[in-house]
Amino acid sequence: MEKKYRIRFMLLILFYVVVLAFLLVNIINNPIKEIISLAVVIVIMMLMQAIFLYNNYLKDTKAKTIDELGYHIRKVGSNTFNNFPVAILVYNDKYVVEWVNYYTRKLLGTKIVGKHLSDLDTTLFEKLSLNEYTVEMANKIFDVVHFPLYRTLYLIDVTEREQKIRHFERTQLAVGYLVVDNLEDAVRDLPEQRRYLFLGRVNTMIMQYANENNIFLKSYGEGRFLLLMEYQVLQKMMANKFDILSRIRKVSEQFDSTLTISIGISFNQKNLISLSDKALEALELTQSRGGDQVCVIIGEKAIRFYGGKSNIVEKRNRVRARVVAEELHELI
Repeated sequence: MEKKYRIRFMLLILFYVVVLAFLLVNIINNPIKEIISLAVVIVIMMLMQAIFLYNNYLKDTKAKTIDELGYHIRKVGSNTFNNFPVAILVYNDKYVVEWVNYYTRKLLGTKIVGKHLSDLDTTLFEKLSLNEYTVEMANKIFDVVHFPLYRTLYLIDVTEREQKIRHFERTQLAVGYLVVDNLEDAVRDLPEQRRYLFLGRVNTMIMQYANENNIFLKSYGEGRFLLLMEYQVLQKMMANKFDILSRIRKVSEQFDSTLTISIGISFNQKNLISLSDKALEALELTQSRGGDQVCVIIGEKAIRFYGGKSNIVEKRNRVRARVVAEELHELI
């Protein structure tokens, strides 16, 4: 480009020299006429020079603008590549990290380059056959986008999103029904005062259990309760194997009674009506298995049983049959 401008400039100067030489030669013969012609030519030459200089100015300005824009783009690109909240890891054919951006160092530490991917995180390495997956590293959760062709991993921090999802799951509603098994038979032979003491203790124990676990408890009949709880509460109860069963059983033994409880709980259904229906279905399952246990239905298929000595083989006998069998055994 500079050579092209130089040639144009030299041609313009040569043109000026030729024109001036021609005019000087003619001024000698006709001074007045040629002076006028010379003035006109000078004005034209000045205009041509101005146009030439202006064009050069425009081209220089454009080139400068392009250079500045390119520099700005490179600077922004470099800044984005290093500081954009996406961790970037490049590894070699031996799965050793060769390069990371600044954000990766900020998240995972500075001593990453040279490490094997499995040393950074086992799941990160084991799922390399996938193009997209999720890992938990450095107390954060990442969506990983993998480009095997370029041996590059992009780790997008989705911790806040996942925490909100998990919080939503933990606080979803679970519905349950608790029923005192064989209530009439269990207290039939007890003296009236002892009967009230026994039932009062059972009800108190059930309410205490509800308070301990932040369960909404509502009685809807004698020995019948509605339970409302969050899923995280249900998880805790499942982890503790519903120890309310053993508590009630111990109290019953103290009063020489066969009283037990059955609980049916439902979670992860499409609406509240389905939750209630599935909880009643779970309660029916516990009683068909002899009572003294808990049935939890999660979703459409997952059914879990807790407690009860007969929870391995399902029976069709009702709670009454179990009570009679126990009484017969005691008599024998």
